[in-house]
Amino acid sequence: MRTFASKGEALPDYLREATTWLQICASALMRLEAPVVAAVHGYAAGGGGFGLVCASDLVVAGESARFLLGATRVGMAPDAGGSVTLTQLVGLRKAMEIALTNPTLTAAEALEIGLITRVVGDDAVLDEGRALARELADGPTRALAATKRLLWDGLGATVEARLPEESRTVSELSGTADAREGLAAVIERREPRFAGR
Repeated sequence: MRTFASKGEALPDYLREATTWLQICASALMRLEAPVVAAVHGYAAGGGGFGLVCASDLVVAGESARFLLGATRVGMAPDAGGSVTLTQLVGLRKAMEIALTNPTLTAAEALEIGLITRVVGDDAVLDEGRALARELADGPTRALAATKRLLWDGLGATVEARLPEESRTVSELSGTADAREGLAAVIERREPRFAGR
């Protein structure tokens, strides 16, 4: 905030550039093939914190973590895609409340409304985040990437509009080694050993 205030009349140009870079980052997180796991300590505020949380696929937060959109508090508007992703995550009414009244949400509140995935002890945030990332990396990575793409691309679309892409994706994935391994593991009642092929 001090940096913003120090820009004076140049603030609009500064924020135009800063929000462009932030938007590129948020979009990259959503477009990345691998699932993005965010681990939150302390405050996730504004577009750089709150917005990037909304752009992540899974979010692990410490018990003492806090979440604040805060844009209208300083006479601005949400950025980093938060005007779309927040609504999709928590629903229109809750998004309106968060964006217009700027509450500071606890980790428990953020979990309850669907903003984050799980809450863990503060000292376990990084370990839990890494464990979740390892679990995903050991999974059927092509299927996870395709599923992530279907979910993000489906924001705002009708079910009917997305059915052909779902069908194409399922058909394509069914020919992979991971799909064959997954089916064999179910039939043989064992854990699958995915190879990302």
